[in-house]
Amino acid sequence: MSEINWRSILFTISAINSLYFIITLINTLELWIISKITASGLITGILFSLTSIPFFFSYFTGTIVDTAKNKKTILLTLSFLLLVLLLLSQLELLVNNLPILILLFYTTALMTGIVFDVSGSIMSVWIKENVKEEFYKKVSSINRTITRSLGLFAEYWQGSFLR
Repeated sequence: MSEINWRSILFTISAINSLYFIITLINTLELWIISKITASGLITGILFSLTSIPFFFSYFTGTIVDTAKNKKTILLTLSFLLLVLLLLSQLELLVNNLPILILLFYTTALMTGIVFDVSGSIMSVWIKENVKEEFYKKVSSINRTITRSLGLFAEYWQGSFLR
């Protein structure tokens, strides 16, 4: 790679981080729904914490993603499974079966954590493979800035919308 294509780098970082943004919006909305339906801090707190459980296995996730040939296929498959779970949970809201709704939201929260972890690993591998070593810190810094900004924006937007 003789010339750095910053447009390509920013596009790829933005595309994967847009997935973070959308999932953060959905996750916050699920927390609000469970909080309003159950009025239970315990049930809502468990839902909130389930997203972070897959990060305990990041070492293994990173190894699997690093050795996999079809990284995009893995991310698309996991994103599709997350979409199916979201669809089922929305249908369950219409049926109003609380135990199954809570189970689906909990499963969605776990899947959200897995998608976050896998997409973060894929992003790290992509940056290592496509960016010169002297630009690695700069691109990683741009990635972190975009990720955190989108996360903060999602939380703020969702919080102001749900008041």
